[in-house]
This record gives sequence, structure tokens and C-alpha cells, in this order.
Amino acid sequence: LSFPLYLIHMPVIASLSSYALLRMNDAGVGIAMAEYIYAALTLAASLACAALLLPVERFSIYASHRLSSFSAAPFRPTGSAH
Repeated sequence: LSFPLYLIHMPVIASLSSYALLRMNDAGVGIAMAEYIYAALTLAASLACAALLLPVERFSIYASHRLSSFSAAPFRPTGSAH
């Protein structure tokens, strides 16, 4: 989950969380309360979006392992070097 979370947290902050912060400001929500709501919303949305990317992460790990085993096979030593 760490890599999808790394990929998704900034788009969440730059879009959904920033929009929510602007709406809270317009609604007159206090700064302290807005910070708690902002943090909770950002965490929840980032985790939810990152979870949606887990199948992509698993496939890419699987594909990279398959590709590396295929491409590295001709270069592996087969015997002792004399």
C-alpha cells in the first residue's frame, strides 16, 4: 500500500482536500476544526484511492518479476569460471 499511497497523496491534497478546505473557510468553520477535518479527509481519501490502486501495484510487481527472470536468464552464469 505504501507505493500507491505515495503516488496518490499529492493529487488528493491538491484536489479534494484543497476544495474541502476552501468550502470550510466559506462556511466559517474555525481554523482548528478545519485542520482536523482536513487531516481526516486527506487520510481517508488517500487510503481509499491507494487501495483502489493495489491491483495495479500487484500486477506491476508480478510483471516486473516475470520480465526480469526472462531478460536476465541469458546472462546468468551456468558453470564455474576457469
